[in-house]
Amino acid sequence: MNRHKLVVDSGLVKDDLSTTHEDSSGDTRYSLFYQLTHITKDRGSLKHDDRLDAVAMAVAYWVEAVGQDDKKAIQAHNAALLDADLKKFMEQVVGGTVPRRGWVSVSRL
Repeated sequence: MNRHKLVVDSGLVKDDLSTTHEDSSGDTRYSLFYQLTHITKDRGSLKHDDRLDAVAMAVAYWVEAVGQDDKKAIQAHNAALLDADLKKFMEQVVGGTVPRRGWVSVSRL
């Protein structure tokens, strides 16, 4: 919202402004887009801001979900691939079981 970018379907705007909300008895102050266009930095500028709060929470969720650090995600993926390869290698070398950590098998000739 600080970047002034929110993409919505135009049908959503029409539905929101034309729909009579059950708890509002036709009052447009309950409309999401009314709340979005009439909010100010002043405390209490909106009598009702419930729908705007819900959108803000949804936007925050998606910003966090989509805004992952690419390098960290690639490193985690590569580490998972390496672990899988090492497990497969150990199963082939040891004979189907992977020894527990700290346990070393030494065979003497």
